[in-house]
Amino acid sequence: MIIVRCLRQDRVIPSMRNYIEKYMKKEFIESNPTILKNVFDETSFDKPIIFVLSPGVDPTASLQKLAMDSDIQFETNSMGRGQSEKARRIINSGAEDGKWIFLANCHLSISLLPELE
Repeated sequence: MIIVRCLRQDRVIPSMRNYIEKYMKKEFIESNPTILKNVFDETSFDKPIIFVLSPGVDPTASLQKLAMDSDIQFETNSMGRGQSEKARRIINSGAEDGKWIFLANCHLSISLLPELE
């Protein structure tokens, strides 16, 4: 692997995948899709679910569908400048009414994160 890295940096990841697949288990390199229904079944109302996503991934539509299938109200808010107060308001509303709140892009509102925690 060191020689591959020195000579062909673009081939390091495929080489690592080949090595792991050959000498270990293939399941270590496979990425299985998250089944939101299973996540929902394993949680409780008083514990938030935090999604750490790759760039370009948006679970909003899947969450909306699961909420609709489960007959639960769903509200979303994309965080950013000036959205902290709206987020507080919909979180309180969701806690009172029993609806799901999805806050997207929380990294854009770092000052709110300690309060959410």
